[in-house]
Amino acid sequence: MIRYPKQYEPNLGALRPAIPEVVGKFLDCGNLERGFARVRCDECQHEYLLAFSCKSRWFCPSCHQRKVQTTADFIANHVLAPVPHRHYVLAIPKMLRPYFQRHRCLLKNLCTLARESLTEYLRVALDLPKGIPGIVMTIHTFGEYLDQEQAGDWRPEAAG
Repeated sequence: MIRYPKQYEPNLGALRPAIPEVVGKFLDCGNLERGFARVRCDECQHEYLLAFSCKSRWFCPSCHQRKVQTTADFIANHVLAPVPHRHYVLAIPKMLRPYFQRHRCLLKNLCTLARESLTEYLRVALDLPKGIPGIVMTIHTFGEYLDQEQAGDWRPEAAG
């Protein structure tokens, strides 16, 4: 973090304040010296120490995976109706990504536009002019992992 302003800030912009906090939490995740709970089996009296986790999303792989599985289970069991579903992926063209990286507040507007566009598309495609789709939307801001081929692609990829 100390090298960031000099080495990276000119090209990538200022470091968001949340970054040092998230990295610090990740480094403390699972460290017994940072806190733990003592767990004991009532039947066999076996004990072990369970280190506290950072409970961070995106940056800490173990905490993120736990959050993803919990959220997916909740959506599958309490939100989704027992009807066919579609999975659409919308990607931001590479040339626009730096703009959203520096203006994170606009991601909310982007989601609104994506919802409106998808709703209009489905109404026309399904011939349901007043149809209202149920949408579960997530934002992934790690677009550099997309293939070069997909980077500017706004086509919905449907999965059954």
